[in-house]
Amino acid sequence: MPANWLWVIGGILIAILAITVVARLLNQVATVSQRQDMINRFNELHSIMESVCLQEVGNSRKTKFSVYDFVRVVYVSGTNEVVDKVMEKVKRKEMGSGDKLCLQFKDEDTPRCVELSCKATMPYMGALPEYIDIKLFVKRLLGEPLVKDYTLSIEKVGGKEIEVVVE
Repeated sequence: MPANWLWVIGGILIAILAITVVARLLNQVATVSQRQDMINRFNELHSIMESVCLQEVGNSRKTKFSVYDFVRVVYVSGTNEVVDKVMEKVKRKEMGSGDKLCLQFKDEDTPRCVELSCKATMPYMGALPEYIDIKLFVKRLLGEPLVKDYTLSIEKVGGKEIEVVVE
């Protein structure tokens, strides 16, 4: 009789271990997938900005852009340097300018920047913490991905200058 209980308890422990390992693997796959999706969105934004750069003055394009909560910031700059006090800049909708479009993940020390063929002015974009952004808090409660959605208007305002505005 005691041997049977040992087998039952051992089986339960092995099942719990297996479920934990599978859940962890699924979580890692989802994280990698969301990270790749964010990189694809960033590359698409870069392509749209480049397209507007090559158009005539006055032309514009609207697009939707989403930022996951694991992204520190998306911005334009003249350098590849890390930006300080990002949360404040995102909250105040502060504008940056430069010829590089940058993306920085929270778990990375340096931003990923790509060159633009013209100078851009754009607000700092990111997902604020849930206790500040009520929409993200509601998404957490509903079990949805924590994504901050932006509607952007990209307009060519000068010879080699574009402006990105959040609507």
